[in-house]
Amino acid sequence: MAESDGLSPFDYCRYEEGRAAAYFPDNFKEYVDTQLNRCPVVYGTSSFYGWVFWSREDDQSEHPMNILGLKEKIKDLLGKCVRRLFEYPTLFQFWAPTMTMEGRSYLTTQSQPFALSTSVRRIDDDVKGSVKGLCGYRMISMDYKFYMDRESSDEQLGVPGRVFNHGFPESTPNVKYYSIKEYPLRHHALRCQVKLSCAIPLFDRSTHLCVGVLEMVSTASAEEFQLNDCHDCRRLLKEVGLESSISHAGHHKERNERQIDLDEIEKVLKVVRDDHGLPLALAWGPCRVDWRCRALVKGEIFHVIRNFYTYEYWKFNLANKLSHLRKGQGVVGRAFSSPNVLFCKDVTQLSIIDYPLAHYARDEESGGCFAICLQSSCTGNDIFVLECFMPPSNKDYGNQQTALRKILETMKKNF
Repeated sequence: MAESDGLSPFDYCRYEEGRAAAYFPDNFKEYVDTQLNRCPVVYGTSSFYGWVFWSREDDQSEHPMNILGLKEKIKDLLGKCVRRLFEYPTLFQFWAPTMTMEGRSYLTTQSQPFALSTSVRRIDDDVKGSVKGLCGYRMISMDYKFYMDRESSDEQLGVPGRVFNHGFPESTPNVKYYSIKEYPLRHHALRCQVKLSCAIPLFDRSTHLCVGVLEMVSTASAEEFQLNDCHDCRRLLKEVGLESSISHAGHHKERNERQIDLDEIEKVLKVVRDDHGLPLALAWGPCRVDWRCRALVKGEIFHVIRNFYTYEYWKFNLANKLSHLRKGQGVVGRAFSSPNVLFCKDVTQLSIIDYPLAHYARDEESGGCFAICLQSSCTGNDIFVLECFMPPSNKDYGNQQTALRKILETMKKNF
């Protein structure tokens, strides 16, 4: 008979919490027992999801109310994330801005709230290793500072610094695709079994200023629901009085306003994909965000408005649909301001700084890509960019150029 048989739902929940806590490494357990308060995240009295942790000093602190108020919002957000998002062990931690004695700005997760999701599934040996790894990653993260001022190098910025400065989320299906320069914690993360990573800037709803970065790291590789979870986390922000830089909320209205243009674009994409056997064809358009969102993110912003893909490319397609690109990012971001066809032999060689979707392209082993900026023949006003990916097997530059000429001829006939 299993040790948990015969327990009431409440006692079973406490039993699962105790089993998960037993997996804490010694240094993490000492850290929790001596410096932190914690609250288990449960559903009813029968399901245990994980914990939200915070510094004991916060409960007896004389910090200004605005700082304590923000930490309360973060704790509330973390609880919602643990309860409603990932089904695999995940660490959620908040990176808050502060300053050195010399006046330099940096981000730290030291003394900030964080949460640990142990999974809603039965706790087993796989979860044991994951919990230990994520606890280790938390301990290592506390020793890091990521600067975000003008003097900062790429290594000093790291993921949190880039996200804070640019005001856009950054995610990867596997941290192994980062270089040490892009992600100074790379070796530590891999040793701690971290794979999926997502960082989201958090903005104050009244001032529209970035108040910090929420980092989520998981030991599971990216699947469909996990990519959606990173996206859905932004929706939880409003429930606690925070917001992200931009959302997909207004895109449906945009599509209705552009229906004639989109019908024409859809026809072209479908013909090109079918005639030339392309694995992924996308149409990007400028976001018509309101003044409030524009204040959060500087520069022009683009999103996917139409797409066709083969089954093998569903993860990469989903990453494109759930992302935004800024002017100058990737082949698409550069094509919006160029009268010429832009071609990249291998998008997997681009850095995540130059192309936020580069890691998802590597995960799918994508090949060459080209983008062309077109003006609507219906209204004459709207500008769109068509982005087409070559089959992964076609990596020969000469063959790609020949294929590109044929694809452009097809476009001319149909647009």
